[in-house]
Amino acid sequence: FVTDDDGQIVGEYYPLQRNRNGGFRDLHVMQELYYTTRGGDRFSLAAWYLDSHRGLAMLTSDRNKSKQKQNTQDERTLRAVAGWERLRNGLKLGARAGYTYTDRIHTLFAKAEAEYALGEKWLFSANAALHQHRVRSGDLSVIGNNGLRADTLYRQERFELSAFAAVKWRPVPRLGVAADLRWELYGDRTTPVIPALFADYVLSKRGSV
Repeated sequence: FVTDDDGQIVGEYYPLQRNRNGGFRDLHVMQELYYTTRGGDRFSLAAWYLDSHRGLAMLTSDRNKSKQKQNTQDERTLRAVAGWERLRNGLKLGARAGYTYTDRIHTLFAKAEAEYALGEKWLFSANAALHQHRVRSGDLSVIGNNGLRADTLYRQERFELSAFAAVKWRPVPRLGVAADLRWELYGDRTTPVIPALFADYVLSKRGSV
């Protein structure tokens, strides 16, 4: 509707709006560096950046100008990881650490893992991973009664830790048995130690049944 200065309806029209559903603009940048020493150590450094802007379907129709509202889904993600690996005499060691940012969520993470093969029948493995999440989000345009910018920030942090150990035994080529243990910590809560036992048998090598 079209109104005058007194708020009286003096006309009407149907607003025409451009449908931006399906429009997109994505930017991906990735770089990886590797270095292997003569002793068998392998060092790696990887960084990945995503800047995505995608249009969404318009669910409402109003008289606001197109610059006053958004029907888009924006995402910016940065991930950087440094790693180290060593494989020697049946022992495999590895460690990784890095940083991830996406949609105001900051995450620091690290992981260490080890595997040891004792002949062809036994395999021992273990790993531990930790994550530190930190979130800061809010509306910086809100002004309080004192005329100053109001503190509307949402702040949250959480620490996560997980540990895993497994033993695999293959007495004969067709039979395999594995025992696992898993434990997790998230925030101030922990899970009990979770045991698991698995067994597999190959009925037919044709088709791996």
